[in-house]
Parts: sequence; structure tokens; C-alpha cells
Amino acid sequence: MLPYRTPGIYPDTPSFCSEYYTWFQELGYPQLDLLRFEDGEWSIIELYNSPVIAAQTQWKHVLSGMRNVEISFGFIRKYVELLDITKEAYWDMELAKSRKVIAKTKEAERRRADLAKRAAAIISKHDHIKERVAKNGIREVLPWHIAKHIPAREIKSNFI
Repeated sequence: MLPYRTPGIYPDTPSFCSEYYTWFQELGYPQLDLLRFEDGEWSIIELYNSPVIAAQTQWKHVLSGMRNVEISFGFIRKYVELLDITKEAYWDMELAKSRKVIAKTKEAERRRADLAKRAAAIISKHDHIKERVAKNGIREVLPWHIAKHIPAREIKSNFI
């Protein structure tokens, strides 16, 4: 997609907006503009209120610190759409993060269940542990209690 208008100041461009403001209007983001600095750095800014009076317009940086990057419509379109939380690109990134967290959680749960099965196998081999559980309660099943009463050679052989 090419821009409808080339960068420039048009009659509908607010007086303090940059010449690239027309690109942001075409992309559907009239609250964004491009700010250029004297040293060649540029950034995309978001205007909080409508650009009517320059001194009273509040704004913040959305993408800043761009040096040695040519200002082009394609570059601006790519980053503006990536930064917009209403677009699919943002939600795709967030869903990917959520999937990673869910996978980690499921893996941890699987490891816990596997450890519990192996601990149950150890307990079932030793009648004296079963008796202690019957006598002292379920706390005897905790790993540090089990480790106190089972020879290390047997724990090692089951858990490695």
C-alpha cells in the first residue's frame, strides 16, 4: 500500500504538525505524528489532545531513538501497526507469551505428579514408612521426612 499523498503541509494539516502527519492520517492514526530532532534522530509521538493550540497539546513518545533509519511510509506503517494494541500483531505476541507460560506450568505440574508417583513407589516398598504415616500423620510423607528414614542408596536408585 502506497500513501495517497506525499509528505508535506496541506490545508488540513495542523500548523505545528510535521510534514509526515498526512501518512498517519491515511493509516487511521490522526493522534500520531513524527518528531524530528536537529541531530538526525526522530521519533513517533502520540498527541493526547487534538492538535489545535501547539503550546497546550500534550504528547508522549511512542517509538523513539531512531537514528540512521530512513523515514519511509512502509517503516512507519509496520511499527505503528505493531504498536497498536487493537491490531492482531500485538494480540498474537501476547498469545504466544501466554502459551509459553501455560506450557511451563503444565510441565511443572507433570514433573510434580511424576515425583509424587515415584515417592509413592518408594513408600509402598517400605512397611515402616506406612506405619509411621498411620501413627504420625501425612507429614511423614513429606520428602524431607522420607529422606530421614530411607537409606540414601535406595532413594538414589529410584530418583535417578
